[in-house]
Amino acid sequence: GVTQHLTLMGMLPVLSSSMDHLARNGNTFTTESGSVGDFKLSGLFPVASWGKQFLMGQIGISMPTGSTFQSDTTPVSGGLAAQLPYPMQTGSGTWDVIAAVTYQGQGNLLSWGAQAKGLIRTGTNDNGYRLGNNYLGTAWGAVKITRNFSASLRGGYRRVENITGKDQFLTDPVTFMTPGGPQVRPAAQFVPTADPNLRAGSYGDVGVGINFYLPSGPLHDLRLTAEGIIPVYQKLDGPQLETDWMLMLGAQYTIELGTGH
Repeated sequence: GVTQHLTLMGMLPVLSSSMDHLARNGNTFTTESGSVGDFKLSGLFPVASWGKQFLMGQIGISMPTGSTFQSDTTPVSGGLAAQLPYPMQTGSGTWDVIAAVTYQGQGNLLSWGAQAKGLIRTGTNDNGYRLGNNYLGTAWGAVKITRNFSASLRGGYRRVENITGKDQFLTDPVTFMTPGGPQVRPAAQFVPTADPNLRAGSYGDVGVGINFYLPSGPLHDLRLTAEGIIPVYQKLDGPQLETDWMLMLGAQYTIELGTGH
């Protein structure tokens, strides 16, 4: 909290990914990547309030601290590290804009809210492409069960756009074996995750959560949350990896800093 009307929030993710592959010839292999992601800095500010209902705004930037050069060995890379496709990269490589508006309401036993959020990509990264914009809409409700526990239900919709441009390091010719002999093609021609025109999709999901809160004691204001998320709608452009389920765990602790008089 900077002032009563402005809160700054920063986030630096640490990402680790692995992808299992099954080739047409029956061979299997796994690629892995990992590093810090893009650092996001944003400001939260009140827009309006009435009673116990609030409207908040958020504006921020995403800085390209993640990597767009993650590489690993593959069966066709000759033992050398090859550039990995888009889903295995940990950063965007561009300076992006974050904008959101959030509505929240609270009663004695119930709380509710909704949020609309966008991540708008700008420019072109050093690899020659720009990731697609992300748009998110979500609404939720929670009911107080005891003094310390509450349960929540959330529905969400997310839209991801296709990539603009293409990774120049994924267009390098690769030699691979076929029943008719060796062939040379760009990686994007036989690896769907390397095709920039096959990254868009729409996702709808439902989440059920449990929240634990300590209002007093040495760890007062500690919040623990767990939410299980099940996709109910997925429309993906081209062959992509669907989501089966997700589990989110969180801990939040509020620290109040004293001020002089």
